[in-house]
Amino acid sequence: MKRNTETQPQYLTKTVTLPVSGLEAEIREGDGYAERILYGNNKPMREVLPEFWAHLTARLGETQPVSRDDILGLTIPDQHVLAIEIYRLNYGDTLELAGTCDRCGEPAGYEVDLGKLPLMPLPADAVPPDPTFEVVLPRTGRRVKFGYVTGKDELENSSSGEFDTVRLNHRAIRTIDGATVSYEEVRRLPLADQKALRKGISSKVCGYDTTVRFVHQCGRRLVVDILTDPSFFMPGLVV
Repeated sequence: MKRNTETQPQYLTKTVTLPVSGLEAEIREGDGYAERILYGNNKPMREVLPEFWAHLTARLGETQPVSRDDILGLTIPDQHVLAIEIYRLNYGDTLELAGTCDRCGEPAGYEVDLGKLPLMPLPADAVPPDPTFEVVLPRTGRRVKFGYVTGKDELENSSSGEFDTVRLNHRAIRTIDGATVSYEEVRRLPLADQKALRKGISSKVCGYDTTVRFVHQCGRRLVVDILTDPSFFMPGLVV
């Protein structure tokens, strides 16, 4: 009788604490089945990445198995930390950017050490698992309570086909003067209030800073979000 010499590999695992929710996520090493999620259909990458991350998350708090909806329910800072840590576990700390330079058209070719990415802590006035903050708008004097948007919010905004900062800000707003408000009401806020709202939201960022700045070989100064670079979700396929 022919013996089956194939052995099941011992997949690596790691436990990560997410900064906003405080949830403990157990992530695992993937294989070809995980890659099939990314490359096995014609959907936009932004739609399949949550499923890929869910497949490689064995546990999220007390939740297991973890679904795509569980991942999309995470705040953006938590989702980004999970994504970076899944990449590090599977491919190591070195990420060579492959996006092309907008001046010369050549690949960036810049190596990012993911182990040295700045990790911004949760603001001192934040109370997990769903922190909220307040800002008083300078033009109207209205008091806005806001929090972190989720992956679902961001996906729905990007899927609309237009860059709409007002829509994303509306997703972050919990109440204005104690009441929920419509998108149209947020859009009618004066520009000074729109600016103050964006500034207030951006002042509460936490998690990994995924933006890197460097000088390309052609002399062009580039600013790249590593989560949007092709090499982040297609390592080895883009050179």
